[in-house]
Amino acid sequence: MSVLAQRVRALIIVPIASDQSYLEGERQLGTPVVCVDRPAHHLIADSVVLQNRLGAAEAARSLIEAGHRRIGFVCSPGELYTHQERLMGYRSALL
Repeated sequence: MSVLAQRVRALIIVPIASDQSYLEGERQLGTPVVCVDRPAHHLIADSVVLQNRLGAAEAARSLIEAGHRRIGFVCSPGELYTHQERLMGYRSALL
């Protein structure tokens, strides 16, 4: 039996797909949906996200201030919100 069929009181999800619209029916039935770490796509939902861009920029600046000059960027798949935010922060520190 699926979790949604059991009428859970709320959903806390970490979106990894590019579309969470499949949860719209649950939301319309009154089930609160909260996304953690990334905002939802194609779904109205609250989100709790970290300051990924700022954190990556501060990390890169810290390495630059320590004298490092060849700083790489290794990340999760490029389409994820967290990846895009961290890459922007990394790049801003290198300018």
